[in-house]
Amino acid sequence: HYPLRRQRQMCIRDSPNGILPIPKIRPKVIHYRYSWYFFDHSKGSYHIDMQAPIMALENFLNTLNVPMNTVSLIGYSQGGYLAPIMASSISGIKSSIAINSNTRVDKLGKNKDFTHLSVHNEGDPVVEYENSYKSFEKLKTIISNAQYKSFKINSHELQKENIEYLSSYLLEI
Repeated sequence: HYPLRRQRQMCIRDSPNGILPIPKIRPKVIHYRYSWYFFDHSKGSYHIDMQAPIMALENFLNTLNVPMNTVSLIGYSQGGYLAPIMASSISGIKSSIAINSNTRVDKLGKNKDFTHLSVHNEGDPVVEYENSYKSFEKLKTIISNAQYKSFKINSHELQKENIEYLSSYLLEI
């Protein structure tokens, strides 16, 4: 996490590098990656759920002594899945942004008073656009101030158009 201060707003980057290490062992090298949680798709259950990263982020924000009403959580892919769940679990968070991800409304916490934006590339080969949009439709029935922005881009990675839109959005909220 890297705090980015901008116009009285604190953005905490909830990046693909979660708090749980995942070494990917290859014959000649080990690639170190990170995760926010471990979900077993074959069993439909979590080995490690999202409470650990939620508590870690809340402790991090409290350590920085940041007013929660100035915090926007931005997550990409797995981090985007987690961003609105974190925002709804940590009281007072201002907003969340989910980029190229799905959302689980059944995992939302008690706080429903925050702004949310979902951004998704229509040709995303990793996280299906249709699933993302359907999960957002469920989310907006619970989070009243929620928006969805799609891009005609065939990539899971952020592109210049995504970044320009997100930069403009962050200055507005």
